[in-house]
Amino acid sequence: MNVFEGILIPFVGTTLGAACVFFMRKTLSKLLQRALAGFAAGIMVAASIPGAGGSINDDGILDAALTPRLIQPTTFAEISGNKSERTKQFSEILRHAHIPYKKVMDMHLWQLCHLAMVVPIADAYYESDDPEKVEKEWKIMRKTAERLKRNFNFLRKQKGKLSPWKMNIFCFLPLSFLTIMLAVTFGSSFGDKFMYQHATKAPDEMRELHKQFYAYIKRMKKCGCKTKKVL
Repeated sequence: MNVFEGILIPFVGTTLGAACVFFMRKTLSKLLQRALAGFAAGIMVAASIPGAGGSINDDGILDAALTPRLIQPTTFAEISGNKSERTKQFSEILRHAHIPYKKVMDMHLWQLCHLAMVVPIADAYYESDDPEKVEKEWKIMRKTAERLKRNFNFLRKQKGKLSPWKMNIFCFLPLSFLTIMLAVTFGSSFGDKFMYQHATKAPDEMRELHKQFYAYIKRMKKCGCKTKKVL
């Protein structure tokens, strides 16, 4: 019944909204058009916030899920890093929606650590002759492990910490053990939904992230300075 009610609500709303066209005599005013467009945009932004993985299949069906809390809850912060009434209210919205979430103080560092992880993972698929079975290519798995350790060791050295703290696992795990762990993850159903599908459906996006991330790291190495927040 809960599932039925959840489907029924947007169905009724969409039906009633579509039925309004039968009562229109002229086009909508520009003010009303902008208001409706803004409302729709707000809904789409809200729907895109939770961390999720998956893709739309060839038959047009969305095969996706929220990332587990242990892996990556929905993460957000004020640009300033300070707590605010907005973050408090947003936390309440996610809590009532039963969406795992986490507030961080330094979103810039969190984003860098996120890129340090996802860029090498995507690169592994692009370098493989058979991306669906990349976990069987030991050289690529080991190279990916080396890249992850290099990225996180650099960020940890520059910033003094990683975000979230669990990312330190990439610094401390032995290379051989990390390689095995990656092979298992790449070959799992989790790897298929949250890693493989995104990498193969959005190659242009991931390659641009690769370009921008390593260019940023290169600039930091060249100037020998600490990473700074860029607004």
